Amino acid sequence: IGCGKETPLIKTLYTMRMTPQAYMGVDMNQLPEQEIHDKIEAKMNYGNFKLLSKFDFSKRLPLMIDNPTVIICFEVLEHVTPEKVLGIIDNIKRLSDHNTVIFISTPCFNGKAAANHINEMTYIFMQNLMSEHFRIDAVWGTFASQRDIEPMIATQDDDLQAAYHGLKDYYDSNLLSVLFAPLFPSKSRNCMWQLTLKI
Repeated sequence: IGCGKETPLIKTLYTMRMTPQAYMGVDMNQLPEQEIHDKIEAKMNYGNFKLLSKFDFSKRLPLMIDNPTVIICFEVLEHVTPEKVLGIIDNIKRLSDHNTVIFISTPCFNGKAAANHINEMTYIFMQNLMSEHFRIDAVWGTFASQRDIEPMIATQDDDLQAAYHGLKDYYDSNLLSVLFAPLFPSKSRNCMWQLTLKI
């Protein structure tokens, strides 16, 4: 959902030689035909690779998709209105069954949003929204400011503190922000939620 003009997820899978049985990408924008799409479609035995351009997933469901095993919605919700967020969530629920694994990632509002983000939500708001509609199986921070996670690291065991300070002596803050974010999702600038339908 919101696969982007460059369809980065399927390209990553293709270059890693991981071929899904089927792939459907939907996006509000026009999705240009690219040579890589033909290669991916051929690898997937034709007919199992579909891109839907100018498709508002918050209002309607794509045709010809049966019981997806994985639904991905990366870095989309912050670009749409709250009403569209609820529409997207409702349609994810309609498409899913209890075996569907859902991944949603979005920034966590911390008082300052990116210029092109019209709807950043706080971690607590997202946690409440996700738990209202899904079972939260896991949540990881994907990027965290050192300023925000260092007070948390100071409360952890000696081994984690030593690892952090040892890596800090060698690596720059950008890498540390990615390496330690998964441990502290509530203090991260961006999170990924792994979800399933409530039983």
